[in-house]
Amino acid sequence: MGNALVLLDESGDLGWKLDQPYLEGGSSRYFTIAASVGVNGDHLKPAQVVRKLSKTYGWTSKNEKKWKTLGSQVKKTFANLTVEMLKSNPNLHLLVSVIDKSKVPDHVRGHHHLLYAWAASSLIAPAIRTLRQSSVCPDELNAGSDKLLESVLRKDLWFHLRSRTMVNRIGRNKSLEDGLAFCDYLAGSIQFHFEKGESEPYNILREHIYIQFPWT
Repeated sequence: MGNALVLLDESGDLGWKLDQPYLEGGSSRYFTIAASVGVNGDHLKPAQVVRKLSKTYGWTSKNEKKWKTLGSQVKKTFANLTVEMLKSNPNLHLLVSVIDKSKVPDHVRGHHHLLYAWAASSLIAPAIRTLRQSSVCPDELNAGSDKLLESVLRKDLWFHLRSRTMVNRIGRNKSLEDGLAFCDYLAGSIQFHFEKGESEPYNILREHIYIQFPWT
């Protein structure tokens, strides 16, 4: 048994204007959650990928660079660096949940914090069930600040999976920024395949990460 740090970020939105084109008054058709699960220190590895990108491409701005603003070559480099990282770090797990929003039942759509908590928990609980403790750092915009994610995660771990894993939330801080940026890039690489047909990073990554499809 060990300890893990789980970093989460998302791509897409949890709006439900699906009768209008995306970015032209309409919402995204997909919502993607990406998680980096690093056991016993391996949580530091994803941040190193972001730093390599910054060094390779001469990023000097202190402002966070989002996936949607990166060029195609940067995105391809990210995917290749990620595969290289995974091959040499077996205690690091990258997990992605892709939600086709058109298939989400109407009665669920108004509860986006609960939807997020359920999707995130079902994604990461199996990966941390054998650990002693797991700290989780989500995006509070979607997770909310009322500890819903932790409660759903404990329910799944303790009652459904019969796990003894302890769970706590940690807030976003400067030391985690590069790791969270990595999760933004991972989420974007998968989201953009489904939302926009931008598939090169997805095709590089898909055999090396776990991808879950709720409501397929």
